[in-house]
Amino acid sequence: MNGALIEPGKLLNRNLFFIKDAVKTLEAKTSDKFDVYDPGSRELLLECRELDLSGLTRLRRLAGGKYDAGSPFNLVARIPGSNQQILRIARKVPLISFKKPPIEFYNHEDLGVLTMRRKFFSLGRKFQFFTPQNAPLFELHAKSTFYGFRLIANKRDLATIWLRWKGDQADYFKQGFKYALSINEEIPKDSISRQLLLAFALSFHRIQI
Repeated sequence: MNGALIEPGKLLNRNLFFIKDAVKTLEAKTSDKFDVYDPGSRELLLECRELDLSGLTRLRRLAGGKYDAGSPFNLVARIPGSNQQILRIARKVPLISFKKPPIEFYNHEDLGVLTMRRKFFSLGRKFQFFTPQNAPLFELHAKSTFYGFRLIANKRDLATIWLRWKGDQADYFKQGFKYALSINEEIPKDSISRQLLLAFALSFHRIQI
């Protein structure tokens, strides 16, 4: 997959992704690492890594649990073997803050396209999205189910984060994958929504707390 630049749509227009925790068993976890696969071809599509973390944040990753909850993150998904970015999602935590900082979504050109805040004091996991100028856009509900989380906006199912996968390639999923993301095939091809949904899934363990 090296060589000419890859259009993000050609990669993100798939409807199913398997996501694996790439931190090795005996490796000290000082950052998040994920690999994204196409379960049909079993091709490694993306490597998602945390960049530019401070020493303090790395110590929080190592400690884990409550020490790591709410910490900054900067997850960048790139084409394997290259520096070509497909998406980035980050949370910057200032030293002094009286409210939780927003989550920031960036596209393949590293341009900020959306910000997001967790909606507290509501039933279920709900997230409010805004333009970079802080104008409200929509609300996403991550509805908990037996098998994972349905991602719903405006009463429409957009995608599902699967903690258990029973469909095609179920045996492959059992080979150490953390979760699967299935995107509604009605989501338009080349839509920024596909970048958003994959970014949301890759960082779900961070943004829901």
